[in-house]
Amino acid sequence: MRKIFTLLMSFTVALASAQTNTPASVTELAASGNSLERTNTLKSQPLKSASASTAAGITYYNSRAVFDGDFPGLPVEGFENGNVSDNNIISFAAPLNASTNNSAFSPGDILPGIEFTTSNPSYPTAIVLLGTNYAGVSSKVAVANVFGAKYVINFNPAVEAVGMDVVNIFGGSSATIEIYDINSNLLASTSTASSPSGSFWGVTSDTPIGKIIIHDPASGAEGADNIAFGSAPLVVPVSGWAIYLVFFLIIASTVLRFRRSIFNRIRA
Repeated sequence: MRKIFTLLMSFTVALASAQTNTPASVTELAASGNSLERTNTLKSQPLKSASASTAAGITYYNSRAVFDGDFPGLPVEGFENGNVSDNNIISFAAPLNASTNNSAFSPGDILPGIEFTTSNPSYPTAIVLLGTNYAGVSSKVAVANVFGAKYVINFNPAVEAVGMDVVNIFGGSSATIEIYDINSNLLASTSTASSPSGSFWGVTSDTPIGKIIIHDPASGAEGADNIAFGSAPLVVPVSGWAIYLVFFLIIASTVLRFRRSIFNRIRA
């Protein structure tokens, strides 16, 4: 009996030790040398197969080509100015913005108007910059360093359209996305596919967007790459009087050309 009790206690202690030693972040996992062993079984939850779907002033996109067609020329943040080599990582404190000055970024490396942080911004290295090919990412990208932390993207000024590749490493194949206005009021919540190489997701809102939060329910390290953000193209309304004026000018020009043609024939 004592032997069974001793074996049981040994198993309990070993289990507790294993749980205690479980890496809590991308940097800890990389240091452990087992970066490819963290897996899960969460299935993806992609949007509808249509290129865009609309509800209550919110339009979602799952095609970058369609998004770019509707919102051409938006600035795009792709983290390519980051100082990290392929297959390597650099972690640092949040937030990450145009003023950041650390081992990964210099001031001006990030576009103005966008900022990246996490749901645990006080963590000493809340954000990690991944080099191309690290854990399957296709280019440099910043993600949440701590597993289970949410990735937060702030916009100042607020924007009407955002399109990005949702990135997720060491986690599931889907992510939840929450959209907030400038006063942190929730506008909408949805889900989308995510992957190490990035799965495109876009949104436009009648109410300007102040913040987007990305979360992997499987507690991976989530983030976004190639983030296009800004406002919808300005559409200048044409008044009825303007239409009448254009019509009058067309008619007048036609009559004038007709009279000139007749006059030239008479003179000939």
